[in-house]
Amino acid sequence: KLSQTKIAAFYFNNLSSQVSGITVKIYTVAGELIQTLTNTPGNLTQVPWDLSQGNTASGTYFAVVEMRGTGGIIGRKIVQVVVIR
Repeated sequence: KLSQTKIAAFYFNNLSSQVSGITVKIYTVAGELIQTLTNTPGNLTQVPWDLSQGNTASGTYFAVVEMRGTGGIIGRKIVQVVVIR
């Protein structure tokens, strides 16, 4: 018997604790910005993407994770995310 689990959020984990802020921008494969996420105050190591909000369809997305320090952007990473509904 197979069970079905629905995940309502995707977390960007293990982000550097040496930063003052984190921004994650989610893009479609066509390059359209669909959502901008920021860390919550006091939580600099995890940024949630709540998939229960909005109308995020199944598909491939690109997430640009930017870490900011006191002097500006100190790190940037691009990751591919696949959403299956």
